[in-house]
Amino acid sequence: FCTYEKLDILKQRIWSPLLLFTSSIFLIICPGFEIGDHYFTEPLPWELKEAPSNLINGSFAFFNVGGICLMTLAIRKIGVPFFRVPSFSNGVLAGLLDLVAMLGDIACAVLVVAQPFLYASLGRLRAQGFTTPINTVSGILILFRLWKNLGPNKYTAIGGIGYLVATLSGVFILKFGYEEKCVEFIHFFIGGSFSLSSIFFSIAVYNAVAPPDDNEEITNENTPLNRV
Repeated sequence: FCTYEKLDILKQRIWSPLLLFTSSIFLIICPGFEIGDHYFTEPLPWELKEAPSNLINGSFAFFNVGGICLMTLAIRKIGVPFFRVPSFSNGVLAGLLDLVAMLGDIACAVLVVAQPFLYASLGRLRAQGFTTPINTVSGILILFRLWKNLGPNKYTAIGGIGYLVATLSGVFILKFGYEEKCVEFIHFFIGGSFSLSSIFFSIAVYNAVAPPDDNEEITNENTPLNRV
């Protein structure tokens, strides 16, 4: 709804509103496979601590990892070349951040295609060794892109920061709560954290503002759409 309401503004702000819609669909589909993954585990019904690699879990991983990567790419700043020479004109730190953003985008694009093959060849747990670091970088990129690329204003900042905090909370509860205790009720808090992250994401999108007419030339992630 928020993407639809702000579609005209998003077309002026981000790389691909279509990819943003697509990533939303991916992340809507993946919980269904997650539920199915619990149902089909053996010999302990509903418990995923020792869950095998299978098509159900692989499908969940594909839509989850793919959705996050596509979302990261979708909200790239419009007009920024995908492949570029990082600019250090605003300082070393700004140039390094632009380099990290470019490499992160390339990793996300590759991972969308490679993730099913990684899962099939390495299995559930070993594949996570590749996908988790990239998803972590994606979360940080999403924070700053929601904040800066859609505004910047206090609501896009709240949305971006809230998105990352809620997402990391879900991961923390999963790793240090569920996987240690394996009490299924903990999934209430895991799912709640990820649902909360989508609310914060929506807050940022709904408060996106149109850029002024006197845009600066856009060459990298650090070039603002707004003249300040």
